[in-house]
Amino acid sequence: MLTVRRAPLAAVVALVAALVLTGCMDEQEQAAFDAVNAARAGAGLSALAPDDELVLKAQRWADVLAAEGSLRHSRLSDELTPGRWGRIAENVGYVGGGGDPIAAQQRNFAGSAGHRGNQLGPYTHAGIGISVAPDGRVFQVQVFAAQR
Repeated sequence: MLTVRRAPLAAVVALVAALVLTGCMDEQEQAAFDAVNAARAGAGLSALAPDDELVLKAQRWADVLAAEGSLRHSRLSDELTPGRWGRIAENVGYVGGGGDPIAAQQRNFAGSAGHRGNQLGPYTHAGIGISVAPDGRVFQVQVFAAQR
């Protein structure tokens, strides 16, 4: 007689769902995150910690921007746990799909006082989302936050 064990399968399904829902960063997003922390280190600042909630917010917004093909800021508190964050900021941008879009976007952010100010601001956590538009442009959203 064959016995089916459902508990281990349920645990695997739950683990996979948790990984998908937490917005784990992919290789490009990790490279962008590392570039932000390199800029912070160059300014003598502490590194930002990744946060799944911020990654998920950033990714969802990057997907919206890429689908629409335009730039605008999100409502910063949307999709975030009420009362968890005391200070929040966001960078949004896009570059053409050629070359190294992560390095190109970091140069663009670093060359803008407002964007650079967000990267070097008094934040403790961040999340980055990247999405490619149908025309090949690479949209990037960076969400920065400090816990209350």
